[in-house]
Amino acid sequence: MWRKILLGLILAASCLSVASASENPEKLSKKAAFRQGDLLVRAGQYQEALTIWRRLEQQYPEDTEVLLRIGVAESMLENHEKSEAAFVRAMEIDPEDATVIYNFALTKLRLGDEEAAEKYLRETLKVFPNYPEANYHLGLMAERRGDTGTAQELYIKEMNENPNMPRAWTAFFRLKDEEKDGDEDTNRWMLNFAAICAVLTIALVILVRKPRIRRHEQN
Repeated sequence: MWRKILLGLILAASCLSVASASENPEKLSKKAAFRQGDLLVRAGQYQEALTIWRRLEQQYPEDTEVLLRIGVAESMLENHEKSEAAFVRAMEIDPEDATVIYNFALTKLRLGDEEAAEKYLRETLKVFPNYPEANYHLGLMAERRGDTGTAQELYIKEMNENPNMPRAWTAFFRLKDEEKDGDEDTNRWMLNFAAICAVLTIALVILVRKPRIRRHEQN
């Protein structure tokens, strides 16, 4: 009973936060605007979030975090020219902002422009050599081209550099399963070992509490 009441209060508070963000964006501080706009995005209310961030853009036209969020929101609203303009502008302001470059690559990937997506994923890795899941996405594209050898190499690289990112592990062992020659016990042992390593790594990351990399996944 009390758990249901508490859950209801939490949900009500969240709804109030979303409502206040969309109704009074001009009254929000920069930090609060980011927080409330991100909350709106998680709720799928991209236009409302965009209203907040476009207002912030007027106050902070050179802020790449503002432009990053605008680029993501415009992309989710299928406003692709406006999305690209925001990303390009952010990259002009700070050519070494790996997060902006990475998200622009994901936007290109979402549009099916794999050539551009690969270009910007590789640019991301030039700026930030072990950026989480950049090699994973490169692996997916290599796999779609039929180059499973390169795909596996990229998945392994992602696993080595970011072992707490489970999608690369899943993709790698999926390919291995497709190539298996009947050695079920070996594959099962490898999967169990991978799962144990992933759990231990996540635990270590939580303990160490590395600085978070701000990212906006789109696919």
